[in-house]
Parts: sequence; C-alpha cells; structure tokens
Amino acid sequence: MQNTLKNRINRRVISTRQKTYSDGIPRAYRAIYYSLLNELVDYYKKFVKDILSRCGNSPIFPLDTKYLCEYLTGYQIRYIGFMGPDNAKIDGFWEADEDDPCNIAIYFNSNRPTTRQRSTKVHETFHFIQSIDPGFQSFFDKLLNQYILPTQLVERLLEKATEKAAAIYLMPN
Repeated sequence: MQNTLKNRINRRVISTRQKTYSDGIPRAYRAIYYSLLNELVDYYKKFVKDILSRCGNSPIFPLDTKYLCEYLTGYQIRYIGFMGPDNAKIDGFWEADEDDPCNIAIYFNSNRPTTRQRSTKVHETFHFIQSIDPGFQSFFDKLLNQYILPTQLVERLLEKATEKAAAIYLMPN
C-alpha cells in the first residue's frame, strides 16, 4: 500500500515538473511570458536612459530616487518609512492622495537594510510611473487585449518587470 502511494506521488511530481519549469511558469505560457518580459525590459532600458540623460552631468552613485522625482514634474513624491517586521512579505507600496492625485506617498519598510530600502523606493516609484506612463499603459492594454494569460501570471510579469526596471535604474550600464 505504501509503495503504491509513493508511486502515485512520484507520478504527480513528474507530471507537475513536465508542466512547469523551475521558475514556476507553466510550459503553455513560458514563451509568451518571457517574450513580454523581454519587451518590458527593453522598454525600461530606454526609459532609464532617457531619465539619466536629463540629469546633465554624470549621475551621482549610488543612485537614489532623486532623478526619478525630477523626471516626475508636477508630482510631489514623499517617501515614508514604516516599521514592518523582519519577516514581512511586503517591503513597500504606494498610494495617491484622494484629494490631490499629484501628491504621491511611497511607503517602505525602514527595518530593512539601507540598500534594500533604496531598492524598494525605486521599485515602488516605478509602480507609480506605470500608472501614468503612456508607453507602459499601451503595453498593458496590448497585454490584456491580445494575450490570454492567467491573472497570477500577469501580476507576476508586472512585478518581475518592475524588479528589473529598478535594477536597471540602480545599476545602469
């Protein structure tokens, strides 16, 4: 009996492995997921290059949110730390003021190391930019209208693209 159960479990594990890869992307969506991710990464490389080209002289490293805030003319960006637990699954989030949508608060877990706080600030600023950027909005419309991806995969794609955008900004080549 135990051997039969073990065989059934092994078959299910093998079946699951055949349907997904180590990155957790189901086989049926893998090609389109990475194609869309690469498209977003290319977009963000150009976007960051444009932001940094506006800073005149060489940017000052390590980069922080200064150049992003300068790029976002007409918006007041405030960075507000919160005391999250060390094991919190959330490092940050952003929200617009209901009375003045140009007043943006970006919250970050101030219990994290300074480098992680900087990364979170940039990451959340990019999430805000996604909400107002016509190029990203166009991409998102295309994503919703042309592709049939599970909601979780769309969320994962956008989160992964935002992680990469923050990395491109913080470590431009």
